[in-house]
Amino acid sequence: INNQYLNSNKDIVKQYGLDKLILPFDFSEEEIRDVIVGFKKQLEEIADEIKQKVEEVKYDYSGINIQEKNTKNELGKEYFEQEIVGKSLGHFDKIDRFLENPKNSDFKDGYYDCVNELSQVILINRDDFGAFEEVLLYIYKLVCDGSTALKGSKRFVSVFLHYMYYTCSIGLK
Repeated sequence: INNQYLNSNKDIVKQYGLDKLILPFDFSEEEIRDVIVGFKKQLEEIADEIKQKVEEVKYDYSGINIQEKNTKNELGKEYFEQEIVGKSLGHFDKIDRFLENPKNSDFKDGYYDCVNELSQVILINRDDFGAFEEVLLYIYKLVCDGSTALKGSKRFVSVFLHYMYYTCSIGLK
């Protein structure tokens, strides 16, 4: 009920700083947790499949003008190079394989539900953050904080968020 009143009176909310008392955005982080836990359980099997088909499986994300995307989204060059390229890009082919596997159709549905929700929430609340890496860190903390299910898998939350960004599922294209 409170959000109904606050949403309809945004000028008053901003004027009196009431927006500071509200989470910048809310989404169903349970779905992404489930996907990541399922991914982690199958990671070794996926990695073995990829090793067997190294020459067959080549992922080309070159169709994306990533520098332009980074500029539009205000994603820092250092963050992009250190975190996304340096730590996450090597997992993107594994995520592709995981999502494409028919036995993971429920995870795939959950993933795309989460992407759909996150994309809209980020777009609507983007002005509440500075650089885009702040958005990614906020989502990471929201998903990970207090989650025992993600123990030993938290790094994959960042990997999946970077994958969503890199494949243009979240952020401006």
